[in-house]
Amino acid sequence: MEGKIIGVAISWGGPMITNLCFADDNLLLCRANIEECRNSQQILHKYEAESGQKLNQDKTTICFSKNV
Repeated sequence: MEGKIIGVAISWGGPMITNLCFADDNLLLCRANIEECRNSQQILHKYEAESGQKLNQDKTTICFSKNV
């Protein structure tokens, strides 16, 4: 699924970040458009299928910045 989401830059000219992992938590970063949201969803479904783990829907959220 490489290249399916662009990610976000933390600063002008900074590297693009697509994900951050903390212990058992993961944060996916993408642009707020339909294509990247769908691609993020596909990545999560693929993760579930390949790992045998399921996302906890009660702990899963989506957030948009105030500039969206």
